[in-house]
Amino acid sequence: MEKILYSIEKYSFNSSHQQETADFLIELTQNDKATPRLLEWAGFLALENELWPIAEMIFASLLERRDKVLDLLGLAKSLRMQSRLTEAEECYLASLDKITQACSLLFVVYKALGEICLLKSDFYQAEEYYNKASALNPSYKNLIFYRAMMYLKEKNYQCAEQSFKNYLKFNSNSSKVWLGLAIARKALGEEELAWSCLEKCLDIEPQNSQALKLKKRWKKSIFENISSSLSFSA
Repeated sequence: MEKILYSIEKYSFNSSHQQETADFLIELTQNDKATPRLLEWAGFLALENELWPIAEMIFASLLERRDKVLDLLGLAKSLRMQSRLTEAEECYLASLDKITQACSLLFVVYKALGEICLLKSDFYQAEEYYNKASALNPSYKNLIFYRAMMYLKEKNYQCAEQSFKNYLKFNSNSSKVWLGLAIARKALGEEELAWSCLEKCLDIEPQNSQALKLKKRWKKSIFENISSSLSFSA
């Protein structure tokens, strides 16, 4: 048992060795001495190291042995990070029945459900969940960003622009925000501001693949527009 505890501590502080961590966690799940509490730690260690299939296996196994909301949330997150959105949504919704009061867990669930609905383009339901999350934790500023992304996907570019601008008051060093603001402003015909935002995004994250593709496409569009307007008559 002491050896198992030591290993958990070791891999908690050595997450760069992902394969070693994965091997250790798989071995731990096969250890008859591993208690549900140890497996719970192992599950969250798998989440911490982004070992989503292993986390799924551990939390699914725990749910066969006990009925605990943290196991359900661990399973939900592992499924969500594997883009299995419908299964993840079912787990989060099931967890709502087990959370009896407005607490931090309820906020986590509503926020996650909002993100899932956003990815599924269910904008109405996404906003419902974000509103519930915001009511539980008004100081959580990232909800402004999620709303901005929702407006962007809805092609509600004016609201998207305003939400991204509001979020910049709290975090002006996010490449994702500057990229979103660039897209919104481009759609609104604010060409110079859009370019400025795109350049700011690349200043923060020079290898942002989405921004680089967008920059290339926008440059091509400008060149084509200029070419088509040229007169070749003498």
